Amino acid sequence: MYGELSDKILMPCLDNKPGVIPFPFFGYPGYVGKVPKKQGLLYVGNNWGRWDEFKSILDSLSDLTIQRMNGIQVRGKWWDGSANNNWRTYSNPEYLKSKGVTIGPQVPFKEIIQGLSEGEFSPVLVRPILSKQRLFTPRMYETVGADTFPLFFNSFPYCTEVYGEEAALFKADDTNINDLFENIRTKPGEYLQAIIAIRENMNKKHNYIRRLEDLIYISS
Repeated sequence: MYGELSDKILMPCLDNKPGVIPFPFFGYPGYVGKVPKKQGLLYVGNNWGRWDEFKSILDSLSDLTIQRMNGIQVRGKWWDGSANNNWRTYSNPEYLKSKGVTIGPQVPFKEIIQGLSEGEFSPVLVRPILSKQRLFTPRMYETVGADTFPLFFNSFPYCTEVYGEEAALFKADDTNINDLFENIRTKPGEYLQAIIAIRENMNKKHNYIRRLEDLIYISS
């Protein structure tokens, strides 16, 4: 099928697929530096098919974890229940309120990394179709460039293949998420070393010069 479109088809995927050349497309922007925190757990992004996974995160948080958070917030469109006529934008603002979640405004594209950095923790959510194809997304680069601790959930099982083995420290599910928050809060050293290693790895393998060189090589 792909061969009918062009002699070279690039896809931002991890795996070789028939007729497709894996090419990540996106570049690592670099570490933004220290940014003052305004929230504990912060998700920056519009609610386009994000409700189920974000709700599962909230369901897993104990009351004690929520109390110790410096606030929980989502920033973006369609979290307020105003577009519930579409399943992709469904939200339950009363449930969010019951969990202490506030809703902030949409963040402009050029301010995404700064916005992410205002949270101590920021989850990387991957839609099912992208996860199944094991695709890269811009948010995978932006989150580790931000001044935040990333959180990787079941929708992103290939995170260690993107970032390296250090990413395993930030894998969370309903069995360990409360312990993970507590460990990072009380013993941050190991996690700081891990995120530094991830950033160094991304800067080495996914900087914009490397990406352009790869593209030139593929095109030649």
